[in-house]
Amino acid sequence: MITQCFWDKQTGGPNNGLGTALATELMHQAGTFIDAGWDFVNETANGTEYIWYIYEDVSYPLLRWQNNRPVACIGDDQIVYAGHG
Repeated sequence: MITQCFWDKQTGGPNNGLGTALATELMHQAGTFIDAGWDFVNETANGTEYIWYIYEDVSYPLLRWQNNRPVACIGDDQIVYAGHG
């Protein structure tokens, strides 16, 4: 049995019965997952291991170790764009 798992019904494929279908907006909100018992950074209701992180209203949940800023050294006067999506 799969519990407390979610998939984006707006961008995902057909419902395979594994997890709860949610709108993208809800998939980008920490509260959706905190309410389901996921342990997020900066909340203590679900423990203090801080397994998950999210860029609120921008990204899906990320494992805490994925929350590292990209490092690039491409020389002077260069622009590097990095995003989550």
